[in-house]
Amino acid sequence: MRVAICDDIRTQAEELARLVVRYYNGNVDVRIYENGKTLATAFPNNGRAPFDLIFLDILMPEHTGMTVAEHIRKFNEEVPIIFVTSTLDYSIQGYRVDAAAYITKPINAKELKQALDKLEKRRARITDERLVVTAEGVVTSIPFTEIRSIEKSGRKTLITRINKPPIHTNQPISEIAQQFEKYTQFAIFSQSNYINLTNALEFNKKERLIKMRDGSKISVARERMKSLLDQFLMKYSGK
Repeated sequence: MRVAICDDIRTQAEELARLVVRYYNGNVDVRIYENGKTLATAFPNNGRAPFDLIFLDILMPEHTGMTVAEHIRKFNEEVPIIFVTSTLDYSIQGYRVDAAAYITKPINAKELKQALDKLEKRRARITDERLVVTAEGVVTSIPFTEIRSIEKSGRKTLITRINKPPIHTNQPISEIAQQFEKYTQFAIFSQSNYINLTNALEFNKKERLIKMRDGSKISVARERMKSLLDQFLMKYSGK
């Protein structure tokens, strides 16, 4: 668990860090930043979050917590942000950056626990999202995070996975698609075949190839490339 705490008052940041470490029973790496600019530069342009959770003080000089949050959301929409503040005047603005919670100063251990309990329950639901198929008479549960693609293969459906053997099932792809139709990370890349954009790393528009997290490449139909890239950028960079 990687946590960033950004607060221009060092003593308050250290107190929050102590409570966070206690909540996670020491299984956490906490980094303290004393200004928003330093934290903002820690985020790479590829959208990969260097932290699993960020605490931001709103009222900081030069770069406010809200400004830093807006910068982070340009590159990453997923990392939870909890605002730490002495005023709730900015709560409406927090909707724009999808704030996970607000906690007030001085930090109250009970209030912090309630915010983190809620966050961890939400994280557990996301982690538990999975596809359930029947393959060779066995009901198999496949976490979304390991799915590479879902494709037609003759009369069967082929589910390829990141660094794991593929799975063949007799269930039609249209039936399987009903399980993930509300999730925007799955997108059609040719005919009725789906790619999991969560595991996409590079888009080669000229060659119409998408490089996946495991180094494999998926060939994309000419008419699908632009919409796939648009969907990817909208979800992971906010563009």
